[in-house]
Amino acid sequence: MRIFAEQFTDLSLGQTQFFNKLAVIPIHAKASFQRHDIKTFDELSALNLAEASEISEDGSVGTIRVLNKSESYLAIFDNDIIVGAKQNRVAKSTVIIPPFEAVNLPVYCVERGRWRYENSHKFKRSQHSLSPQIREKKIMMMKSGNTRNIQHEVWNDVDELSYKLNAFSSTSNFTDVVGAQEYKCEAQLRDFVKNTKSRGYVIATGKKLFCELFFNEQACRSQSLKSIKSWLADVTEEKSYPLKSQMKIKEDLINSTWHPVNSIGVETAFEASGSRQGQSALLQDNFIHGLLYL
Repeated sequence: MRIFAEQFTDLSLGQTQFFNKLAVIPIHAKASFQRHDIKTFDELSALNLAEASEISEDGSVGTIRVLNKSESYLAIFDNDIIVGAKQNRVAKSTVIIPPFEAVNLPVYCVERGRWRYENSHKFKRSQHSLSPQIREKKIMMMKSGNTRNIQHEVWNDVDELSYKLNAFSSTSNFTDVVGAQEYKCEAQLRDFVKNTKSRGYVIATGKKLFCELFFNEQACRSQSLKSIKSWLADVTEEKSYPLKSQMKIKEDLINSTWHPVNSIGVETAFEASGSRQGQSALLQDNFIHGLLYL
């Protein structure tokens, strides 16, 4: 199945923008559908129409409970971090929860040094999201079936990022490590994302080329703004340049093939076929979210 080719009537790339060592390319795409019944966890939790909590008083590192109290579908993306309860977590994959329903959501811990309640028993949205580098390793291990070791690798990656950024967290908390960073180009990148109409971005950090698309421009903007510090944290010492021409990137996106995998909510979940790493989610045959490493 060629998801991007089938879901978008037109897909094009904008001009490459450089922010210090980071290269960013907007992805413009016209979808063959329009959905207004999907909201993000950030949107609904701000209205008290979605809540996340431990599955019990004792809790479980690998699972939390998410309740959708709205008339809309609730989208939780694979890099969505929620903070609070006994420790901060990140979603295992992109999940869609129907109106007025709850799911036990598979998650990974991104705060190894805490297992206790603090100010609240509930989770809340984070201002940051998981970095592309850690997401790629998570997806790669899921694809290979090596799920048992993913949690350990996530913790290791947080430690390595802490060392790289020279940022210390008493609980090995990813959001503390990433949030403590200040980048000279961050304000300019934030303004660019705020003022750009796109469904997604190609991000080049050193040798990595990461592509991500969303179901509408609003979701793209809000999710990308949360990702800015993580994008910058992944940049290597060398200046980042797209490793392929824009024509080649577009061809790779359109020609990428996908096969179905097990879903958690009502989404139809896919992973990239062949040697590429990626995940996509559809709702009733409509595109919701997709990411691909090239």
